[in-house]
Amino acid sequence: MNDFMKQVFEMAAAQGAFDRIDTMLDNRCETMLAPYKERLQEVGYEQIRDVVYAIAYLSKKSAFELGFKTAVKFMVECMRDEETT
Repeated sequence: MNDFMKQVFEMAAAQGAFDRIDTMLDNRCETMLAPYKERLQEVGYEQIRDVVYAIAYLSKKSAFELGFKTAVKFMVECMRDEETT
């Protein structure tokens, strides 16, 4: 993710754009990790939890970037279509 994209992502995050998806990811991660919380020692559980949340965060950033790039490509195509008509 380039610097501009990071700034847009962080600005959107600061404005609460991801609140709903963050809640959904938190709930899903907690549900999936629940069986391991009691089976593993605290340190092992925390390491696994941190990896799961890091993956979820990376996925969210990647999805944002892909969506942003797709929207820009769509806008460019629409502008090209307007120029040819």
